[in-house]
Amino acid sequence: MVNCKENQAQGDTMNNKNPTTSIRLPVDLKAKLQAESEKQGRTLSNLIIFVLKQYVDQLDKETP
Repeated sequence: MVNCKENQAQGDTMNNKNPTTSIRLPVDLKAKLQAESEKQGRTLSNLIIFVLKQYVDQLDKETP
């Protein structure tokens, strides 16, 4: 399980006003995301937020 509230002190985009959401990830997906977040110098939480925001922004562009 991933807790999106982890490592706020490392420049995460979250603050205390944002809700905490827990999700279950397949082990292999979490490992890939963790490796990518370390490569980019981000927290896992920050990378997940970044990826989800890009996805939602793309959906907004596709919606007429």
